[in-house]
Amino acid sequence: MGFYTPTWVRKLVKEDHKNIQKYLENQRNDFRSYIDANTPFVLWLDIGLIRERILDKSKEFIKELAFSVSQERDVTNIVIKILDTAYIRTIDAYANNPAYIKIDEKELEQKLTSLSNAELGGVKKAILNNFKRTMVVSRVTKPGKSVMLILPKFTTLEFGKVFRKELEDVVNASELHSAKPVAAVSGMFAQLVSSSATADDSEKSRMLAFVQANFAKLQNIGHVEVDVISEGEKKVLRGQNSPRLLQALVTLPNDIKSFERLQLKFSKETGQAKTRVKIRKQFTGSKLIFELLIEHGLAVGIPESQKDNLYKATLERAFSVGAGLTNTLRKNIGVLANLETSKTVVQYLNDNVLSILKTGKELPVYNSLLNIQEVTPVVKTSVTLGNTKKTSKTSSKPKIPKIVRTVKTINLVRLQNLINQSLVERIKQNMGRGDRRDILNLRSGRFAESVKVERMSQSREGMITAFYSYMKNPYATFSEGGQQSSPRTRDPKLLIARSIREIAAQQVENRLRSVAV
Repeated sequence: MGFYTPTWVRKLVKEDHKNIQKYLENQRNDFRSYIDANTPFVLWLDIGLIRERILDKSKEFIKELAFSVSQERDVTNIVIKILDTAYIRTIDAYANNPAYIKIDEKELEQKLTSLSNAELGGVKKAILNNFKRTMVVSRVTKPGKSVMLILPKFTTLEFGKVFRKELEDVVNASELHSAKPVAAVSGMFAQLVSSSATADDSEKSRMLAFVQANFAKLQNIGHVEVDVISEGEKKVLRGQNSPRLLQALVTLPNDIKSFERLQLKFSKETGQAKTRVKIRKQFTGSKLIFELLIEHGLAVGIPESQKDNLYKATLERAFSVGAGLTNTLRKNIGVLANLETSKTVVQYLNDNVLSILKTGKELPVYNSLLNIQEVTPVVKTSVTLGNTKKTSKTSSKPKIPKIVRTVKTINLVRLQNLINQSLVERIKQNMGRGDRRDILNLRSGRFAESVKVERMSQSREGMITAFYSYMKNPYATFSEGGQQSSPRTRDPKLLIARSIREIAAQQVENRLRSVAV
């Protein structure tokens, strides 16, 4: 099995370190979003994968859509067929877009090689010269089946651009009723029906309205791990270059030789191993498109259900190698410019990777990583900043050097005041704008304005805990155990903890735990 590390990404962040630093001055930006906005991205639309991962009867969106369209008959198969046809037509629309450049395998290899071979100081120019416009890769683009787009930056599949037109045409020609009144509905699905009702309250109009209002729940674009399996040679080439993994790889010093072990760890711990795409190569001696993408380190994204996407996103955030890079850069201007020779960064990362490989455990978090740990039930929740001690059993193996750090005493009164001054606005910024189903939406502002940090404490190890209160009636219904606790991501505790963590990250380097009182 072979993993490939995109060395051009390391060169890019080193040569563009001043712009990255300026970009991160905006607290709403992070290093991951820089990668998304400045590196080429592969969008792979394949109807087989879409049917498997999105258009399945067991998916929550499909069930809700079918019920919203009709409460008098089962239209599940009809709505799946409509969405299937709309996706096929969308694939063909992208494939035949005259604004996109069509390239073959040889042209793609030339562009990728030019990027990989770019010297330090020439990577941005190579990206601009080779990936300025959206390209369609002819070799793996098949009418009615698939299209591969190589885009200048990460791009999602939006409802309003192509999909909406194709869906409207398919719905209008479908078996759905053009004028069927809505039956009286009560209970858990009543809101679904009313939210998709329109003046023209037919099955067709309800389907269009529901998909438009909930398109993000139907599908998200997620970075995916790809296996190219050469059956003749019995070998596997694996590629996984999500921004989160690239962030970890960028921070590693050049003399670290354990990239493959790190990638295997990332694959297993972030759920990528469960959702990887397998491409079977039934012949040898020819470069498959996916092999080129893997070897040159381009990230590949596919449509997947919102549930699967959020599941992986949560696990990626918990993957700690490189996770504190954004905050590290905000506090130390020279990290990227001097990353390869910085004693403190190199020492920590070497020690951390060695610890992972030898013991399976990580060292205490470096610098400014803030990690929310939920240790209390719904009624109690808290925020904690600090370092945890880790001990290892005696072994004949060489000991991993330990990082000795002094615990700083934090002015908790000042920190509490600073958090409370910004907390309401930060929570509002982190809420949805009225159409999100995965998090709470900002409406009256009453919830955000009810949140307040009541007190803070610090342990001897430096762990800081912030105890906060919020209006539990009616918002506790979205917490675990509440009647509206699904999806889990709508839990107010998660929103509050994230907001407190973001504010505290600008003031202290310790870890943060949030507890509701």
